Amino acid sequence: LKNKENRSLVEFEHISWFRRQNAYIDIDYTNVSDDQFFSDFGAGTSSTSQRFLEQFIEAGYSTSSQYVYAYIRNYQSVDETLPPQFGPYKTLPQVFHGIAGPGYQLGRFGYSYIRSDNQFVSYQRGNSITGSILNLKPSINHRYTKSYLNIESKLEVSHRQYLLDDPNRIFDDNESSTIPTFSVDAKLFAERRTKIFGLAAIQTIEPRLLYLLTPNHDQENLPVFATGLYDTSFQSMFYRDRFGGNGRIGDANQFSIGLTSRIIDESRGT
Repeated sequence: LKNKENRSLVEFEHISWFRRQNAYIDIDYTNVSDDQFFSDFGAGTSSTSQRFLEQFIEAGYSTSSQYVYAYIRNYQSVDETLPPQFGPYKTLPQVFHGIAGPGYQLGRFGYSYIRSDNQFVSYQRGNSITGSILNLKPSINHRYTKSYLNIESKLEVSHRQYLLDDPNRIFDDNESSTIPTFSVDAKLFAERRTKIFGLAAIQTIEPRLLYLLTPNHDQENLPVFATGLYDTSFQSMFYRDRFGGNGRIGDANQFSIGLTSRIIDESRGT
């Protein structure tokens, strides 16, 4: 009790799969009764230093040709000194939908298909610019595959439509942006038998080359919601955008080159 009022901490986590593992629901919810709860009852700095508690629910369904999933992410502030405009944006909700169209086998020249990966998100935060973004991303894809080679080329157009509410009147209520991206991702696979400390093994050599072309497009008229640069890593070298989130699309005219080598135990395959 504090000031003759009950104090509480509620934590709930749940995940379920159904429809033959094609559908799921995931819940992660934490709530405290007051801002001083962790200061009074927290064990260690990991709990007493918390400023926000995530309240999250996600549900999704997928088939061989399409997927749809949606989530709601809310935050409870437990730092009474922090103004609401400095907290994270809430996504209420965010919906993803992707669908693959018909494919066309081009004989020895590979396989082509069309698809579209789309999303809608509503960003909310107190005393801040808020708004919704509809992002439509149709693409034409071509894949050429051999036992030793995989080449994937992709032409994608990203159209973002913004519906904004800006109390400071910096941004217009309606903004949009349309940016194309072209990429070619080539992977080569080679292997040889060898011995490591007398044990039979297979060594692989897997070079990879990505060419990425995205024209420079002025995006200063668009607000930045929950967007940032990816950390530099081997994996991020082959991302088709250096930004994570909807707020920005990075321009590029570049090659990324990587090399992976694996040692596999021939008797176990690992």
